[in-house]
Amino acid sequence: MLRLDSEDADMFAMMTEMGFFAMTGQRYQMVIPKRLNMTKVKKALLRYAQTEDSEYILHPEHLVTAMPFLEAKAENHRNADRHVLLGD
Repeated sequence: MLRLDSEDADMFAMMTEMGFFAMTGQRYQMVIPKRLNMTKVKKALLRYAQTEDSEYILHPEHLVTAMPFLEAKAENHRNADRHVLLGD
């Protein structure tokens, strides 16, 4: 679970643009990007830079899809319960 107002959100948004995360339903799953090269990295960085507003604040929420925090927290608890029940 990652809050988009956290320091990690910047890196997550850029890594998503580079292809390291893919949407699976309402969540992101880490994947190995296809054909990652310097051009793709530069495009991801430039696209993220373009989210900057007039107060010089970057907005990762413009690049990624998020669910409400309370919903994500509840989902996280369900997954934790599942792991306990399945012995993962």
